[in-house]
Parts: sequence; structure tokens; C-alpha cells
Amino acid sequence: MLIFGTREREEPRGVVAERCTECDVITRMVVTLHYEVSHVYWVSVGEGTPRQTSLRCTGCRNHFFFKRSRFAEILPIEYAQELAMDELIVRTNPALATEIGLLSRPAPTVPGGNARDATAPCRCESCGHERQRPFRFCPRCGTKHP
Repeated sequence: MLIFGTREREEPRGVVAERCTECDVITRMVVTLHYEVSHVYWVSVGEGTPRQTSLRCTGCRNHFFFKRSRFAEILPIEYAQELAMDELIVRTNPALATEIGLLSRPAPTVPGGNARDATAPCRCESCGHERQRPFRFCPRCGTKHP
């Protein structure tokens, strides 16, 4: 009798910053490559065939669809862990950085059409991080702000 089949192998490829839809925070996401590996008697035969790439949230550990075109670069895991969250966001996810105010964009308006005071400091209620511009998500801890 011969026992054979396939199993999945995961290989972490790097880190990007993204908003986790489950945790509702901006966090480090591990880019993970999934392989299908053949085995005989549970001993792997070869490296396997790449099947898909996903993002794994470092908070809730859920996997999400990975769209490569959304990210400017994928940083090595060890390097990304040493970066401040706002730097990681700017380097890996410029669209998100613009959305939360880390990159230049037109001044947001409040109901009634008046521009917000861009010089007024804003402080995160969760971690105390202070920025000169208003933000919807804290660039340091990822907490959502009203």
C-alpha cells in the first residue's frame, strides 16, 4: 500500500501595512505565499507549486486577499518590525497613507464647507500620539477616530 497526497505549505515573504477588516485597526500584515506540496508517506516531494498569496493580520491572525498592485513595496519582516507604524504605512501603502493624512492631500472639510484647521494638533485618545493634522486612524496604534 502506498500513501500519497498533497498538503499546504506557507512561506512568509515580507510585511506591509494595511487596515484589518476584522480588527478594524491599521496593522502590520504578513505577506504569505501558499504552496501545494506533494508527499509520499507524509514526506514532502519537491518544493511545491505556488497557489496563492495572502495577507495575515498580526493581531487576529486572519488571512485576507492580497492584491499586489495596492502596495508600493513589501519589506523584509525583520526590517519592518523596527519601523514606526507611520513609516511602514508610507513606505508600503501610499493610498492608505494619503487616506489617513500621512501624505499631502487637499485639506478635508467639515459639514458646512469650512476647511479644518490644519495647524491644530490632534491627539489619539488611545496612545496619546500627537499630529499636526486631523486623522481618521492613528498612524501609531491604528485606532479609529471619529
